[in-house]
Amino acid sequence: QGRAGTCSAHAAANCLHYLLRKEGVADFPPSRLFIYYTARVYVEGTPATEDSGCVLRDVCKAVARYHAPDEKYEPYSDARIAQRPSALAVANARKHCALQYRAVPQTEADLKGALAAGYPVMVGIQVYAGFESDEVARTGEAQLPGPDEACLGGHAVVLTAYDDSLRRFTLMNSWSSAWGRGGFFTLPYDYLLDPQLAGDFWCFTAFK
Repeated sequence: QGRAGTCSAHAAANCLHYLLRKEGVADFPPSRLFIYYTARVYVEGTPATEDSGCVLRDVCKAVARYHAPDEKYEPYSDARIAQRPSALAVANARKHCALQYRAVPQTEADLKGALAAGYPVMVGIQVYAGFESDEVARTGEAQLPGPDEACLGGHAVVLTAYDDSLRRFTLMNSWSSAWGRGGFFTLPYDYLLDPQLAGDFWCFTAFK
């Protein structure tokens, strides 16, 4: 992800790539830069030079409307977020226009149900100071925030698994494979089920 606020585009691209492989249609990483630009500039109306981030709902709308090309046609660089997608990227995106997505209710049963059906869930979480600690970066185990812990802002991640014995969800981050457990981390169930700490749950159910 680098220094840009592209976490929601990373989350979407990871889910789309998973679906492509799952359905056996193709195996290419969708362009994160393309998704971020179309969601932020075309859907949300943000100036191209403003690194504002974007909510997952609008990322889904952007992929549905503008599609998503192979990463090789619009390679990722956090220094290029203001650059309009190339004609080649737009042309390739039009070849991958079959998309279905849906909101996922914020309940334990619905989140587990989406995973059981084979659909990773994009999640928006509130990040607190402890999440950016060296300990979480090393162990990949994040906790509920303390009463006086500073909230640093929103972040998009991907829910991939759960463990009932520990009552913890496993999620994919976008801060490189050197962070956490190979780029993954865990959160208590209560974190994702608290509307004050998490929201904007979506999953893609078809893409080709």
